[in-house]
Amino acid sequence: MPIAIVLTALLFIARGFAASITTIIYLYTPEVYPTQCRAIGLSCCFFASCVGAILTPLLSQVLLRTSVHAALAIYGAMSVVGAITTILLPIETKGRRMV
Repeated sequence: MPIAIVLTALLFIARGFAASITTIIYLYTPEVYPTQCRAIGLSCCFFASCVGAILTPLLSQVLLRTSVHAALAIYGAMSVVGAITTILLPIETKGRRMV
């Protein structure tokens, strides 16, 4: 199997993990923040996702020319960081009323 196909598949999977973390943030944030600061919390999360969306093509195109391993390491590290922070979310919202 050509390396380009494997690389494309791995990058596609990494992008899927990044999108799932963003979805979790959008679902979790409104339930945790009180109404007064909910818009600020969601705005901060949206800003972070926009910065990631801007940097992703740059990182993938520039790093793939220099080092395939570096590109995959960055995507993998960000996926692991997102998974760990999701696991460490402090408040369980199941069965609770929204504020």
